[in-house]
Amino acid sequence: MNPKLIICLGDDVCKNIKKKFIEEPAKFSTKLGWSEITADVYTYKNKCRILKLPHLSTFKIFNRDECKAHIDKLLIKAIEDW
Repeated sequence: MNPKLIICLGDDVCKNIKKKFIEEPAKFSTKLGWSEITADVYTYKNKCRILKLPHLSTFKIFNRDECKAHIDKLLIKAIEDW
């Protein structure tokens, strides 16, 4: 299996997925317009990306106006060069 994008909700899930990769990824991080909450895109040399979002049951970032511009920037970064 060679996925292009893996989406993780929460830090614990992301840490466990990242353990499956040998190399250290490039990281893009952005605040989401909700206090200090961030989301990250990790990019590996094989072009696989991990998108780490906060847990959506707690942070309803897709329904919040303050988050829209941040989400757009994050998703563009997650799929750039496809």
